[in-house]
Amino acid sequence: MTTARLVNVLGFLMVAAAILWALSVQRMLGFNFFGGQYLYFLMALATVVIFFTHPFLRSRPKLSRFIDVPLALIGAGAMITTIVMFPELIDQANFRDYGTLGLSLAAITILGLIEGMRRTAGPALTIIVIGALLIAIFAQYLPSPLTGRPFRPESFLYKMAYMDGNILGAPLSIVGAVVIAFIFMGSMLQATGGGEFFSDFAAALMGRSRGGSAKIAVTASGFFGAISGSAVSNVVSTGMVTIPLMKKAGYKAQVAGAIEAVASTGGQLVPPVMGAAAFLMAVTTQTDYSVIVVASLIPAFLYYLALFLQIDLMAGRDGIKGVEGKDLPSASEALRQGWVFILPFVVLIFGLFFLAWRPEYAALASTAAMFLALVVFGYRGARPGLAQIVQAFRDTAEASVGIIFIAAAAGIVIGALNDSGVLFAITGAILAIGDSSLPLLLILAAILCIILGMGMPTVGVYALLSTLVAAPLVELGVNLISAHLFVLYFGMMSMI
Repeated sequence: MTTARLVNVLGFLMVAAAILWALSVQRMLGFNFFGGQYLYFLMALATVVIFFTHPFLRSRPKLSRFIDVPLALIGAGAMITTIVMFPELIDQANFRDYGTLGLSLAAITILGLIEGMRRTAGPALTIIVIGALLIAIFAQYLPSPLTGRPFRPESFLYKMAYMDGNILGAPLSIVGAVVIAFIFMGSMLQATGGGEFFSDFAAALMGRSRGGSAKIAVTASGFFGAISGSAVSNVVSTGMVTIPLMKKAGYKAQVAGAIEAVASTGGQLVPPVMGAAAFLMAVTTQTDYSVIVVASLIPAFLYYLALFLQIDLMAGRDGIKGVEGKDLPSASEALRQGWVFILPFVVLIFGLFFLAWRPEYAALASTAAMFLALVVFGYRGARPGLAQIVQAFRDTAEASVGIIFIAAAAGIVIGALNDSGVLFAITGAILAIGDSSLPLLLILAAILCIILGMGMPTVGVYALLSTLVAAPLVELGVNLISAHLFVLYFGMMSMI
């Protein structure tokens, strides 16, 4: 089997496992697995995929195989062994009966996650994770008031690898249970022509107005972002159409790229999907996801309103007119052909708000409803088949492996700071600043979110700062949802 085929098979297994887990199929069949076993299965598959597709020596991938293959086998082997021994390892952790094998598996897992994250997320988050581990190791030697607890390596490794709240904490749990299902919904939408529909519909609505080509980009990005929740896939899907259109209308290349970047990043604000961080927020704040969705409506509207006004003023200044009518599709015709792509919105909102479905179940039901409607009615005379399903699985796997490592890494940071006791000291310092000036604290928090977010996906930024910044803001009297949305928004701004 070739490397490419192996990676495709493992990616398919990863997505299939996430879908089956979201539907609780294992319980229907009478299998009761620990959640940690399922998460380790995802990490094992992601480890092989990452180490095979992101060479250690990118300039010399063939030579790198002599490093990548052994590392992938060691990392995945340790995780598979952990799955088999998981009940025993949990008992050892609870009774503090630490074993050499358990310590070795934990150490290999942590090192493998750090290396895999370096290959996917880059140096920024890697440095933060290593820094958090060093803080935990040397916490007792830090100057007051940051002095923490003495480091106990056996206890630390077992807690980090096998207990809830660390690697197996909320970020990774949400990715495994919810986020992959929503990524699959967005991938299926794209594979079956949804991106093309949203671009056409946006062009029909906005194309004739002043600066119409840029307004098409903004509208299409908002539509597509509402269902995908991913800034990167948003740029790829809508940007291929809108950026050339803006350049043709008279926008400079860098301006066209900037407009698309800002518009696509804002797609993470648009309900009902809002990306992985919103699901993590629901768990962190112990709030129904539907409440997060409602709270996000007005900020999302204001974001895109500001963007529209800026574009309109730029178009007036530079004399950029709308797109000629003959080059634009008809809104009624676009809706007649592509109404099936509105269906997942309807099913998702109805399931979340009126049937109280779990988010992952609502996402899969929306995907199924859209796919069945496309099979029956088609889109522009074409009906999806096996090729579109395979493409959706492949795209979902490609988008998910990086998020799995980032979520696990965020768990390492939060767990290390918690275990060392340094987190409480940091919280105390933040509270001291807030007591003297809450506006100053908000400014500092916003700057911190943007700086830490550079080079990191939004979910990683939010996972870290929801603990470091949002929690102290709540203690100072800021509304719970407002504090967490504040961190999410400014973390998201770093994407731009």
